[in-house]
Amino acid sequence: ASVNAECRKRPTVIREDPIYLAGDSFTWGYAPYEVKFGTLLELALNTPVLKCGVTHSGQRHQFAKFKEITESLGRFPRLVVINYVNNDVANDYAYPHSTVVEGWLVDKVVLGESQELVRIHEDTLRSEIKKRLEAGSNFRYFVRAHSFSYNVLAGIYRKIKSAILDAWLGPVKPLANIYELTVGSGDIYSYDNQYAQPNKEVLVQWLAHAKRHNYSLIVSLISSRQHVTKNFYHEVEQFLREEGMDFVNFTDYIAQHKLRPDDIYWTHDGHFNINGNREYANFLSPVVQEALLRKLP
Repeated sequence: ASVNAECRKRPTVIREDPIYLAGDSFTWGYAPYEVKFGTLLELALNTPVLKCGVTHSGQRHQFAKFKEITESLGRFPRLVVINYVNNDVANDYAYPHSTVVEGWLVDKVVLGESQELVRIHEDTLRSEIKKRLEAGSNFRYFVRAHSFSYNVLAGIYRKIKSAILDAWLGPVKPLANIYELTVGSGDIYSYDNQYAQPNKEVLVQWLAHAKRHNYSLIVSLISSRQHVTKNFYHEVEQFLREEGMDFVNFTDYIAQHKLRPDDIYWTHDGHFNINGNREYANFLSPVVQEALLRKLP
């Protein structure tokens, strides 16, 4: 788990126990730094906030990063907010599933024809990426509109299967993305299944770690643009409740303030837009304040 610039610079200047934001690309932020929800939260609370989102990660990676950051910091935060999104289960099930090759973030895990995990060696990835980038602007344009990881891995997987399995299994079938494992059933996020087990385990481990080291832990549920419904995380909430984990659901705030997806998410990207960052900071601020008050002696 690498230490990004936002997390690396803080330990040298922090003079009090901070708040720690864990999460993926939603926490990393697809907006200017000044208007990201972590920055706004820091300004609103006048408290140091470590904004340690890692794009394309689940809680297994996030917990490993948290332990690395706190070791360099020399102490634990007062509060950790896990910003939970609906691809975290797939990220944790396939972990470690991504790497950086030639400056590109790319998956190194795909689903085979029986939904088994297929891991690709990094040397193979590097070779395939180099070849495709050298092919020219057509490929660069295509991956901007689609998935870079998918197209690189699809090409590799087709070659592997063509060379080894075609004689037995026939023509190559379409490659499956790991996120297809955790597609919700209707408007309910599927969490009561074997794919969610690694995610459940790391959440329980993180809670035990928080209790052992006396910091607060809150899971904040963020629905995707396509699933802004009250019951979407019903199965996740049930698990968190059974494990005694504090959690909040941003959907409650969305409904209360009558926000539409277009109000808070980028149209094509799906992450929080500038206003979405502002609204989410407004949502988190009282949640964080209440949690900090509960920690006072």
